[in-house]
Amino acid sequence: FDSLDHITKLLNMLEAANTDPKLETAILSTRGYWRRQSEKLRSNDGMAEVGQALTTAHMGLETLIKRIQTAVTPEIRIDGVQIHNTANAPEEHFRPFISKALSLLGPFRSCPIHIVRKDQVPMTVGHPGAYYKASEDNIYFVWPVPDERDAVERLLHEIGHRVWFKNLNSDQRSDWEEAFGSYAFETPYARISPKEEFAEVFAHWRLKKAIRENALRMEIATR
Repeated sequence: FDSLDHITKLLNMLEAANTDPKLETAILSTRGYWRRQSEKLRSNDGMAEVGQALTTAHMGLETLIKRIQTAVTPEIRIDGVQIHNTANAPEEHFRPFISKALSLLGPFRSCPIHIVRKDQVPMTVGHPGAYYKASEDNIYFVWPVPDERDAVERLLHEIGHRVWFKNLNSDQRSDWEEAFGSYAFETPYARISPKEEFAEVFAHWRLKKAIRENALRMEIATR
């Protein structure tokens, strides 16, 4: 109950300090939801019902956070892709590796990318570095990143997940799943599942393609 009271106080503080109409709409549209969840939680007697109410409340908190982040985060576009910088990371630090990754995609396209802090990642997400959420068609990239090369590879991996869902049909996915384990794995991480293997192969394929193209350019330039 203290957590619900705290959230209510937070909403009141945000509303009092707010000067952005978009944020005000997000707060007001969420206030009624929280009131209903709070009343439901307080009136439940059975443990199962209380657990369900807590789960619903947690989901509501994530919804509130996303609404507020969307309302207050300035829109950034890199090569036509929408970037949501909810981590408030310096743009000069993330623009180079995102631009580099997008330049390697060839005929493939990226969905919107969210730069988030580790504490903004839902507890249900297993991989802390980056993840693709197919239900939203969004990529979430956790800031800060170890180095630019690692960041480029991670982003290409997550775009690989998007290609799996958006570009491959069911027969193509089935063929890949049936062949899983028949070839040498690209990386140890690729052993986890056919989906992870596909994402790893996709990332390395695009990186190696760029290396081959640059090698050819260098041969021509140094003749």
